[in-house]
Amino acid sequence: MVEGVTISVMNPKLYHLIVTELRNRGCKLVHDGKFVITDGNDEGKERTLLIRDEKEVHKIVGEISALTRGKEEFNELLIGVDTNPPNLTVAVVADGELIDYYVRVKKDDLCDLFSRIISMYPHRRYIIGIGIGNLFGYDVLRLTKERFPDVRKVNEYRSSSRTHLIQVKDSDVRAAFVIAIRAAKGNSRQKDETPY
Repeated sequence: MVEGVTISVMNPKLYHLIVTELRNRGCKLVHDGKFVITDGNDEGKERTLLIRDEKEVHKIVGEISALTRGKEEFNELLIGVDTNPPNLTVAVVADGELIDYYVRVKKDDLCDLFSRIISMYPHRRYIIGIGIGNLFGYDVLRLTKERFPDVRKVNEYRSSSRTHLIQVKDSDVRAAFVIAIRAAKGNSRQKDETPY
């Protein structure tokens, strides 16, 4: 038995989707792994995940992300948004580790992306933080609060600065990562006034 994920799926299109998603997230694919993703009756050494169709790919990939880190679910799922008009950068942080990110997200697609992320990764609680370093950030915050009323506003001050603690190359992803961490701390360093 090898540390990693085995895929035993007969549908080639489904197999390709799973492999692409797992490789994008850095999962190790092996022949005889601890975890097996199957559409039949194969048994995994530690855990078997059954998949029926393409709609379940994201949910299975989220479960595998937790299982390969030795967890059934994440304690905290943090989502941070760096607001640079016209596009947004979203970082997904689970238990302090950057596990996924999205660049060039449109403002209108943001709430759907949040819903997909929240349903994808198993977690106990989630926190969403929106950077409000500009007027576009306040606009995104107002739009997001309609569907997610507990979203937090976070000061973007020096969020994209390089430090020895944060080893993320892309400055927008680094800023979104820091915004997610600041949202979890509850330290937004921002007064309760909006520029409207």
